[in-house]
Amino acid sequence: MDVQAPLPTFVCVELPAVLSSVSNVLQALGGHDGLEKVHGDPARRLELSFRPGDPYCHPVYGDRFSSTSLLLRVRRRRKALKQGVEEAAIWGPCKSQVLGIITTTYKFQGLVDFQYLGVSQGNNNETVSMYDALNISKTEGMDFFQRNVPLFLLPPAFSRQDNPVDYYYRPEIQHREGYKTPKVSSGNIIRQGRARRPHNAIFVNFEDAGVPQQPLDAAVTNWTRVNLHPEESDAEVKLRQLFVERPVWSKKALCAQSPLHPDKLKLLLPVLAYYMLTGPWRSLWVRIGYDPRKYPEAKAYQVLDFRLRSARKHGSLSSVLSVKAKRSTYNYNLPGAISKPAPQPASVRQLNNTENTETTAEGRTKIITGKNLHSDSAYIYKEGALPPYRNMYYQLCDLHADSLQALVHKNDGSENVCTERDGWCSTGTSNELRNQMMVLLQAVAQKRRRAPTASWESHLDEVLEREDDDDEEEEEEEEREVEEEQSSDGSANDLDTELLDYL
Repeated sequence: MDVQAPLPTFVCVELPAVLSSVSNVLQALGGHDGLEKVHGDPARRLELSFRPGDPYCHPVYGDRFSSTSLLLRVRRRRKALKQGVEEAAIWGPCKSQVLGIITTTYKFQGLVDFQYLGVSQGNNNETVSMYDALNISKTEGMDFFQRNVPLFLLPPAFSRQDNPVDYYYRPEIQHREGYKTPKVSSGNIIRQGRARRPHNAIFVNFEDAGVPQQPLDAAVTNWTRVNLHPEESDAEVKLRQLFVERPVWSKKALCAQSPLHPDKLKLLLPVLAYYMLTGPWRSLWVRIGYDPRKYPEAKAYQVLDFRLRSARKHGSLSSVLSVKAKRSTYNYNLPGAISKPAPQPASVRQLNNTENTETTAEGRTKIITGKNLHSDSAYIYKEGALPPYRNMYYQLCDLHADSLQALVHKNDGSENVCTERDGWCSTGTSNELRNQMMVLLQAVAQKRRRAPTASWESHLDEVLEREDDDDEEEEEEEEREVEEEQSSDGSANDLDTELLDYL
């Protein structure tokens, strides 16, 4: 056996097909450039298309494995056949040569997805290709789209998994005593395996006649079940005092003020307050028995939906105040990418374990709670500071700027009617507040241009770090210029994520 030193390294592709032409195989694997891109990114899977150039062909994916194999070349010469010589003697001895080491192997272990050809039946029951009618290679007029063609609509994927798995039939779910099976409507036949765990919050719309005077018994029972430590009882007393001092709170503000973990605060809130769905106090928690529609001083607790406006209209401002959105429509996994499993969440009863504690300088054990994880900037606006996120929900009393408070209290003493759009404020106050906040942020942008670059970049790093670390429960919405003027008027779905926790 011949061995060359040093040995080169190779990449092996175990092709699930009969090799007839090397050029065709390279084309099916995406060409040289495609192979280099896949091999350069360990998180990508190798695609094999059995019909290259066909946009309706579903590829089969190969997974990447590390290997320690040798690439051998085995030769056996064939001698010329002579008369009178046996047939077994026409082959010579085998010679092998080690060409290199295979360090990476791509294996196609999954099932090939369903393949569907773009064909139709012709007049004489003959098969006719539809690709010329489906593929658009140039600019076409309206006549092209108004033609009568056979229906050919395919989903992007026919199956969720490309690897065969064993299906294990699960036994019937054992529910707790007193569980009632939810009613199934004709439009809700397919639903989740178990019913959502309700937290028994009370929802109130702006047009409802009254407000609840006491919480639901199930909410009190749920809180009693998890109220097992003295710290939680003290937190309940403090939260009751917060609602006495201020009858309307946002959940972000309560997370910053309360020592409870957000998962336990979610169970305590329905005991002390109800949730407003619409109106100027939408997405806020109101103390049980308090009706803000009857008291003009409750306008200080109204909510303001503020958003940094797009660079299309405020280009110079957005280029300096580059606060990115928390979520993106591009944050999804492609079938050709490898996704890592997410960590399992802890249960409510595990929130006081040692993994949620830290030791102070005095040697005491301190519980890491919701108050330790949130800052005042999550719900308070201070003049001269940047908002931590591009979309913020502020209560009017948390706008710490004299010019903004002047707009809020400009109609003090003349509040006559509480409207669903503006509450106890004068008409158009919300838009005036947004415009004034943009003026204040423009002043901040002017200072940032004159400030040293290092300090500004460090501040942006802090903002982006808060974007990644804070588990914000408010739903980020699309930033559109039209919505900036109308989004705060009567929307019932501003904080869908928070609302779903209590359904």
